[in-house]
Amino acid sequence: MDERQGTAASRATAGATCAIIEGLMIGPLEVAKVGLQLDATNQFKNSGLTVVRQVVRARGPYAAYTGYLGVQWRQSSWTGAFFGSLRFFEQRVDAALALLGVRRQDVPSLQPVHKVLSGFMAGAFASLFNCPADVVRTNVQKEAIAAAAAAAAAGESAARPLTLREFSASEFESHWRIGRGIVAAKGFSGLYAGYFTKAGHLGGCGALMALLVPRFKMMVGCAAC
Repeated sequence: MDERQGTAASRATAGATCAIIEGLMIGPLEVAKVGLQLDATNQFKNSGLTVVRQVVRARGPYAAYTGYLGVQWRQSSWTGAFFGSLRFFEQRVDAALALLGVRRQDVPSLQPVHKVLSGFMAGAFASLFNCPADVVRTNVQKEAIAAAAAAAAAGESAARPLTLREFSASEFESHWRIGRGIVAAKGFSGLYAGYFTKAGHLGGCGALMALLVPRFKMMVGCAAC
């Protein structure tokens, strides 16, 4: 159906579901990115492929998806919350304009401003749900990458590759252990380290999506999609 005919729940479910493909596509890229960002000694020579190779050598092919649980939680929670709440925030911006005696429909130049403001608020709101995932996921990947780099530096032979079941169990254990450790050390607020920066970042993403997605849909001839 036209998404405008859907409910907040149906839009959120659709957004969270389609983000599964996104999580699968970017999983190894996230491992490479974290490895390079934390590489203070340039041991990876600015090569994301080297990061992934070392992790895979240490833990097997599934290790390219180290931190996947956090990546998927991050992507699905944000996308679902963004699309599920966007219409709500559009209504709030309309209500604010009404208090100023302005109807958006009567002032065409307000349309982009309306999209940017409502998209920013929806994006910042959605970041409440994905910030803990990103904090835990980053630490899971950091730990695995550091262990793989240390093994490579010590000249250790490749470990026995983990089976999918072993890797999945390891992922659950690592996310739970690290998440619990953060809360124990810093309290629940530790899971929201860097939240305001993330809210600004993802608020901006939401603003651009709200503004540009309808325009690109028109450009490719599917404005009614």
